[in-house]
Parts: sequence; structure tokens; C-alpha cells
Amino acid sequence: MATPDDTSITVEPPVDTGSKPTSNGFGPDPAVAKCPECDHTGETDVFYEPGVYTYGLCLLLLFMGMWLGCFAIPFCVPSAKDCVHKCSHCGAELGRFRRYEKEIREPYT
Repeated sequence: MATPDDTSITVEPPVDTGSKPTSNGFGPDPAVAKCPECDHTGETDVFYEPGVYTYGLCLLLLFMGMWLGCFAIPFCVPSAKDCVHKCSHCGAELGRFRRYEKEIREPYT
């Protein structure tokens, strides 16, 4: 018979989505995280913002001779933008995935 002191915790392994997770767990896809603001644990909402990588691609296309507006394509493609992870419950920003950085910063605490 189990006593009240005997408790068990089940931890499920992460599901492989095919993307490369970063050292802090935030990649281009939604991640499971605990919000420090509201203590909600769940998948993050991902929003896309132009970053250094987006502007760099824009300048590269501009210098390659794409004068008729094609240089603005990186601003329309989510895979060329930085990913901002926010709590799906309260909307607090939990972390970012910057496409140009090799070293990933720790999530906000």
C-alpha cells in the first residue's frame, strides 16, 4: 500500500518536429515552456518580426540588382524573420530565436 509520501512524476520525452531546437529550447517552432509571469505551462505562441537577417537578405537582393521590389521578399517570408515566443495564456514574451546568431541567449526570467 502506498503512503502519502510516495509520489511519482512522469516526464514525457520531447516530440521530434523536424526542426532544430536551440540550447534554450526556443527554435522556429512552438515550444513547451513555463511562463514566469502567470505560471502557465504550455506551448508558446510564435510571432515573426524582421531582424538583422531579414535586413541583410534585403540588402543582398538589392545589390544583386533586384530593383523592382523583389528586394522586399524577405519581409514577406516567415523563415527569414526572427521568432518571438510568447505565453499563450497571458502574452508575456518568453524568448526569441534570432536567425543570425550562432550563440542563443537564455530565455527571459
